[in-house]
Amino acid sequence: MRNYRQLAPGIRSEFVERLFGAPILENQHTEHAHADAVLYSSEEETYLLIERIWVLGEDGYLLTVNRNEEVQAYSLTTRRRRFRPAIDVGFIWGGTGPTYRVRLGVTKFTKLGDISSANKIVAWCGARRFGYYETHTTSQQATSGTETQWACGMSMVGLRRSGDVPAQLTRVHVGSCEREDFSSPEMAEFTEMVRSYRRHARINSLMIGYPGEYASSIGPEDDARIVMLRATSSAWSRARLRRKTRKSHWS
Repeated sequence: MRNYRQLAPGIRSEFVERLFGAPILENQHTEHAHADAVLYSSEEETYLLIERIWVLGEDGYLLTVNRNEEVQAYSLTTRRRRFRPAIDVGFIWGGTGPTYRVRLGVTKFTKLGDISSANKIVAWCGARRFGYYETHTTSQQATSGTETQWACGMSMVGLRRSGDVPAQLTRVHVGSCEREDFSSPEMAEFTEMVRSYRRHARINSLMIGYPGEYASSIGPEDDARIVMLRATSSAWSRARLRRKTRKSHWS
């Protein structure tokens, strides 16, 4: 289970499969990079991102985002209190800025400082789904001249010791909020609600990767396939599913 310590942006997809076996789910989606973001190109570039998901038994999920068989980002999500991986982010990679040790399911968002330290905050709450995450960037100009982005959040498929994202948070503001907007008067109510939520919410999902937009959530989406996999991911889960099936049959 501690093979996650060998993960990093830029590694080959086949190396991840040697560590964790074949992924259990795979999703594909196309992204567009405009001319000003593409080196030596005057045309818009279209590229394919492949999202692969592993179910780590009853403990959690591993997700990787791949481009040309190279890992662009990866995330870990915990589902059980016994699975509390500690992951160092920030200056530990040789960049500038503070260093944090995030223990999934334990560390609160306030341990990362005020929301002003985040580049962006994303929150949503619908009839059946919710999510919250904030992104941070670590500069590595002193070493490789590149940047690494990390995001931590509350995934609905993960351990929820502190409850769901409050619906009133997204009634005030739906979508994302950039750092430069945190102090604007129009966002005052939203940022105050975010600060209140961060005081008790615990991080259950963490993504590390190159800067970019990879998904609407940093953990797997809670679709029908994830629900079925969760119900059959271990002998204990399969036995529980059989008990529920028998109970519904005789009721």
